[in-house]
Amino acid sequence: MAGESSRLGSNCGYQLTPAQTEFRYAIDEGSERRLMLSGGTAAGPEQIRVRRGAGVVAAAPTVLTTTTSSDVCRNHPPRDARWWSALIDDEVADAIRHSDTSLYRVEALVDGQWQRLRLHDSGCRWKGAA
Repeated sequence: MAGESSRLGSNCGYQLTPAQTEFRYAIDEGSERRLMLSGGTAAGPEQIRVRRGAGVVAAAPTVLTTTTSSDVCRNHPPRDARWWSALIDDEVADAIRHSDTSLYRVEALVDGQWQRLRLHDSGCRWKGAA
């Protein structure tokens, strides 16, 4: 994940090249850790999961964004086709922040197969409800 998009503190306005496996992320640092992703295309992916080893720690469908949807950065209109969020633990949050994929995998269901997502740090910092 080279380039501007993966640097801590990167510009939240960074526009991804639309692809089903390209997503921006933010992690809510409030009382619960929530991983928020936006990216993908209108065609998908329809499902995202977080795996630790052989186990799945979070899985949920993505939703198509609308003009009233949130962005991974608060107070910004949505820039991407799809949105996803799930609770994660501190260990997975730290691994994502440091691009350490030895502990976790974030995957998307694309054309019937699970594929690893490319995550780009949005640079946005959340701490609980706005």
